[in-house]
Amino acid sequence: MAQRNGLVNDLLGMALNLPVFVLVLCRASGIMLTAPILSSVEIPDRVKVGLTCLLSLIMYPLAAQHAGVLPAGVLGYAPLVLRELGLGLLMGFAGGLVLGAMRAAGSLAAQTIGLGMSDVSLPDEEDTADEISTFFDIFCLLVFLAVDGHHWFIQALAISYRDIPLGQVHFSPAIAAAMQTSFSNLFLYALRGVAPLMGIMFLVNVMLALMAKAVPQMNILVVGYPVKVFVGVLALALTFPLTWPVMHDAFSDLHTQLIALSRAL
Repeated sequence: MAQRNGLVNDLLGMALNLPVFVLVLCRASGIMLTAPILSSVEIPDRVKVGLTCLLSLIMYPLAAQHAGVLPAGVLGYAPLVLRELGLGLLMGFAGGLVLGAMRAAGSLAAQTIGLGMSDVSLPDEEDTADEISTFFDIFCLLVFLAVDGHHWFIQALAISYRDIPLGQVHFSPAIAAAMQTSFSNLFLYALRGVAPLMGIMFLVNVMLALMAKAVPQMNILVVGYPVKVFVGVLALALTFPLTWPVMHDAFSDLHTQLIALSRAL
């Protein structure tokens, strides 16, 4: 009975502090809109709304405990809503860059092999990509789920409510530098992921060029394309295990960056 009364009192307290709960909801909504897995189009909108509200209810006691003094007027309150939503969007977007790096690696591999024009639907977005990019994307999503990467966003959200009180979000120039570093790491991880394959395909192209010089009568375009596809797919299968260290570094960087963002704003 005492626990039930305590729960009722908490709910009544939440109703009396509706502006605080709205800010909590805005920050959680931003993550749900941009974070990998959580923002997937395969998840129905009603489920997303329910998860966002449930997550906000869970985070409310922590956020309310560290919340500062909120303005009473609408003109002073509206910018706080936008800042809280922007913080959530930024944290979720930072996580999407890691999966984007693996997808870019798959796209580079497809272009190197010669399969860049064949598109299929992506499982988590309303978009299309080549088969190799889709394979990299699905594999990265599975690894992301296997290491509980979606829990990192919930952890970072909880830390942000503690270290960045509601209404105290201020975007500094350091955030732009951090996002620039994230974009640089995106291309770095993409290149590292397919560097062995690109090296092998470079040697294949050199070999085909020497064959074209040695035998001018041979139509190198007709002969070279199936050779490149066969060697490229075989090389991709042999070098794909080398992408695991790159993926591990990318996920480690994501975890560190999420924690840093949740504390640095």
